[in-house]
Amino acid sequence: MWYEKHAGVNSTMKTKARKYNKLKLIKNLNENEWIVQKMDGYNKTDYIVRMINGKYTCTCQGFTNNNTCSHVLAVKLFQECHDEKNKGR
Repeated sequence: MWYEKHAGVNSTMKTKARKYNKLKLIKNLNENEWIVQKMDGYNKTDYIVRMINGKYTCTCQGFTNNNTCSHVLAVKLFQECHDEKNKGR
């Protein structure tokens, strides 16, 4: 997958990203903005992921520290899954 070669991505982030999608905790707010809803055992708040000038940002502390996070990975996976579904139409 695309995130296998992304610097800073670890197995915990990948696992969380898949779990956000499996639990359907990602909602598309508009073309360039998503909300990743809190997940029991991980977060106490929802986070906003945005695409700005072709780059993803997130409101979580992890993104601030590492320039990537499980929320951004979850949104990318969400988009990938929706793109695949739309190809069949």
